[in-house]
Amino acid sequence: MQVEEQSYTLETFNVDERCDKNNEDNLHSCVKKAIQAIIKEEHYSSYKKRVKPIIPDGGNYLASLYEIGITGETDDGVKEINLFVKQAVPADNLHGFLDIDRAYLKEVFFYTELSNIFDTLQSKANVPAEFRFKYVKCFKQSGTQAIIMENLAKKDFKVPYRMDIMPMKFAESSAKELAKFHALSFVIEKEMPEYYKNTIENEKTVLNFNDKYVSDTLATVNCLCHGDYRMNNILAKEENGEITVIPIDYQLLFYGSPVTDLIYLLYSSADSEFRKNHERHIKDIYRRTMDEFLKYFDIDMEKVFPTEVFERDFERMRGLGFYVTLVLLPICYSDESNVVEPGSDLINKTIHVDKRFQERVAGVCEEYIKYKENYVNA
Repeated sequence: MQVEEQSYTLETFNVDERCDKNNEDNLHSCVKKAIQAIIKEEHYSSYKKRVKPIIPDGGNYLASLYEIGITGETDDGVKEINLFVKQAVPADNLHGFLDIDRAYLKEVFFYTELSNIFDTLQSKANVPAEFRFKYVKCFKQSGTQAIIMENLAKKDFKVPYRMDIMPMKFAESSAKELAKFHALSFVIEKEMPEYYKNTIENEKTVLNFNDKYVSDTLATVNCLCHGDYRMNNILAKEENGEITVIPIDYQLLFYGSPVTDLIYLLYSSADSEFRKNHERHIKDIYRRTMDEFLKYFDIDMEKVFPTEVFERDFERMRGLGFYVTLVLLPICYSDESNVVEPGSDLINKTIHVDKRFQERVAGVCEEYIKYKENYVNA
């Protein structure tokens, strides 16, 4: 299978161009050009454009968010498209913790290249439409300044509230999609070994925070990992008692152990009580889904990702869950009256947390003590 190499233009913007939340149409100039290119590509003869900034709610840090609706006349009649725009924040407040240009390029890579490979492989294997890995439509005009996607809020998809504990159905569906995402790496390794070696294995993290935990993410079995698989990065829609989820936000993609994503989900989006009662069930859902999905490609899960390795790596890397949770929780639980704004200086900012934060952290600390007694010191 041949894949064309993609090249992207790195455009920079001045810090003074940062988002002014009081101005509805304060998009960077190159983002405005991208929107105009989409309008031209959609063959509008006349149109009206509505730009609505999304008020920060503490669930997002690396982008200013916009909804853009375009309605107008085409040769085929009236047409409406709804866009969701993630506009990059300046990097001056990131203190070198994250390479934001690389982060946006990772997401462009996923939506413009990797998703096409996923589609081709799943079609070739005759994976049923309802069982395929799901992702949002992204426009090719996306780049380092903004990711431009279909606005699925118009189709009743929502992101769960950041302080909630994920519901069981949501957790099950999220584990299933994660299993398929990881499984597709094993499929690429089988069907496109050179691409896997040259591209997938070279996806390094854009984070620079703790070398110990970054190095520990590599294990016996590795694949392409989401890197930020939490409730706020998963769209959900409930219909007739069934829930459909679509993972989003691929800016932290990296090559490492697949268990890191599952640990991240269970520790960022659930509390100790949930893990105590349901962790085994969610892990089993993940494994069963991966096994079933890989069978379409004639791959034996136990040969590429043995259960013994999965269980061993999960316990070995559980410490990452404690670490990431304690780093992430203050942002997730920032008080409604003082949310962390996109691009704000987290080092020099005082974060006021909701009263639920203390209970959640206490549970994590108690869990860590038991983990050290039963696993680390065993």
